[in-house]
Amino acid sequence: MNYESLKYLKQLAMFAVVAKEASFTKAAEQLNLGKAHVSDQIQRLEKKLNVQLLNRSTRSVTLTNAGKILLSHCQQLHVLGTEIFQLAESAKHIPKGRLRVTAKDDMCLKLLPEIIHKFESTYSEISVDLISSDTLIDLEKNNIDVAIRIGTTTDWPCYGSYITEAEAVIVASRDYLSSIGNPSNLEALAQMNWITISSMKNFKWILTGPDLTEHEIFINEKSSTNSSAVAYQMMKNNLGITATAEIIARPDLDSGSVIQLMPNYHLPKIHVYALHNERYPAAKIKVFIDFIRDHLKPLFFTK
Repeated sequence: MNYESLKYLKQLAMFAVVAKEASFTKAAEQLNLGKAHVSDQIQRLEKKLNVQLLNRSTRSVTLTNAGKILLSHCQQLHVLGTEIFQLAESAKHIPKGRLRVTAKDDMCLKLLPEIIHKFESTYSEISVDLISSDTLIDLEKNNIDVAIRIGTTTDWPCYGSYITEAEAVIVASRDYLSSIGNPSNLEALAQMNWITISSMKNFKWILTGPDLTEHEIFINEKSSTNSSAVAYQMMKNNLGITATAEIIARPDLDSGSVIQLMPNYHLPKIHVYALHNERYPAAKIKVFIDFIRDHLKPLFFTK
């Protein structure tokens, strides 16, 4: 494609308006531009094409034979341009199409499937692909529309819509604690076998006590994995303790198979965001983010 010619599209559009109005004055009014500017742009176009497009007189503007030929193509450009804007408006305002969503492993396993089922039932013209990944993958390169992320930072290389916040808890299986005992202080907690997420390698473990004093602990990292879901399963299999969002552990905490350690000490709250690449996201992205917010937020605050 000759990209050099694309910069003359604006002049071609001006020419089509001048031809339709048969007047530089009326064309300038239609375009909300100065008459002299419109005239100058048409002259530049004629110079570039090396052909006269318009016969000019003090009373009228008429097309030359070359201008008549060019006008038919300009009218096709106008139709195409109108269709392009209509398609853009449709994508912006009508929620439909395929939506590619990525989220952390544990959210994909425990929280999102039921919500997505409800979403697709509500918006029948949208289909959702769910990609599980604990790493924030490049949204544009991987053709991802929305990434649901849980974290303590908003420093992401894309646009973010706040969803809610979550409690973080330190947990261990009941069977594991029955063999080694429940820690009675922060020092004992730090010395236990921790299962961590590799993406949190430089995470500062700061707990706030009942008196609101902050305490930094240096944990004994026994094992690590790149998956939050795997870390949680390793904990349930008695391999050590781990930290997770309270909502992920809630069913096991309620059943008593998993125990929260040092419940009077609290990790910083973690935030849930929906990330996307577009400053002005399409309708399907907007309705999905609103739906996720409406359905996730109550779950996080149900006790």
